[in-house]
Amino acid sequence: MNLKIANRLVQLRKSHHLSQEALAQKLGVSRQAVSKWERAEASPDTDNLILLSRLYGVSLDTLLCMDTPAGRNDGGAPPAQRRRESDEEDDEEDANAWWKRYPVTRALAACYPILMTALYLALGFGLDGWGWGWLLFLTIPVFYAGASDGFALIAVIAFLAIGLFTHAWAWAWVVLLAIPIFYIAREAYRGVSQKPD
Repeated sequence: MNLKIANRLVQLRKSHHLSQEALAQKLGVSRQAVSKWERAEASPDTDNLILLSRLYGVSLDTLLCMDTPAGRNDGGAPPAQRRRESDEEDDEEDANAWWKRYPVTRALAACYPILMTALYLALGFGLDGWGWGWLLFLTIPVFYAGASDGFALIAVIAFLAIGLFTHAWAWAWVVLLAIPIFYIAREAYRGVSQKPD
């Protein structure tokens, strides 16, 4: 595949607000396949080209850059730069969905809210934990965000747990001070770790 077509595929995907993973799911291919198409390392087969043209609402000529005059430069980035940009985008998409990395966490993600509901019901009926068991539901967004991005919610859960179990509401709010401290420290660490040597 040539770079012009690869650039067109990236442009069309982004204009339709699709991630590589979302597009891959719609087409029934892997995200890596979409990434290779967009880096001009591989070409979609005929069936996928037809699906892409239908999905984007463009003709195959438009999709394959056949409707532009010969020799016209679309201003695309050099291949090495496109590869870096695509890899960075892949990393960003993967970081946003940490739980997709392992089969076990993917399986758990599919049923995590149901699992928390079952646990809540078990605690409610078994230990009469209706009053505090609802804290389990707060772990759902923490699970999907990851511990680092869900730290604020973890601190709120800790605050509520301390208050509910020990009735120490008067000093439990101190736990909430950890939220800004954590995020300031994390950003400072990222700033130091990303500085060029």
